[in-house]
Amino acid sequence: PKLNIIDRFSQSCHKFCRTILEGLALSLELEPSYFDNSHRYGEKAGTILRLLHYPPLPDSIDSNKVIRAGSHSDYGTLTLLFQESLTTASGLQVLQKNEEEMWIDVPPKDGCLVVNVADLFSIWTEGRLRSALHRVIIPQDKNNASAHRRYSMAYFLHPESNFQIFPVPSKLPAPHPA
Repeated sequence: PKLNIIDRFSQSCHKFCRTILEGLALSLELEPSYFDNSHRYGEKAGTILRLLHYPPLPDSIDSNKVIRAGSHSDYGTLTLLFQESLTTASGLQVLQKNEEEMWIDVPPKDGCLVVNVADLFSIWTEGRLRSALHRVIIPQDKNNASAHRRYSMAYFLHPESNFQIFPVPSKLPAPHPA
C-alpha cells in the first residue's frame, strides 16, 4: 500500500532513531543490536509524531512573562526535534547543570535536528545517558515578528508497550545503579 507523507516521514524518523540506538549501544559497550527488539516499527508503543505550532502573540503581551512550554524532560527513549530554521531564535532552551544552573538557547540550524535522551532511556542506562530538562520561551528578538511564532515537529520514540525494561548490562560505571 502507498503511504502518505506523514507515514513515510514517521518511518524515516523511526529508522533514524534505531541507527542512533545502535551507536548508543556501542558507546555503552553493548552489541549494536541490543535495543532492536524493543523498538520495532509498527508494534504497539507510545511512539508519536507531533506537529507543533505556537502562534504569534499580540503586541500587548509582555513576552518576558510568557513561557510557551514549561521546563520538562521527555519520558520515552529518544526525541527527534525538527525546528523551523527561518528565524535565528527558536525559543528552545536546555538547562545546563554545572556549578550553577543556566538556560542555554538551542537555535535552529539548517539541515540539523535536536536529539534528546528521554527519561526512560536514562533509567534504562542507569544514568549513563541523561535526559535533559528543556523549555520553550518567547525569543527576545523584538525586531523580528516571526520570532514570536514557532513551528516544530517532535518524534517521540518509546519502546514497545510489552517490552520489559531491565538495566543495560554495560560494564561502564553507572551514576545511578538500579
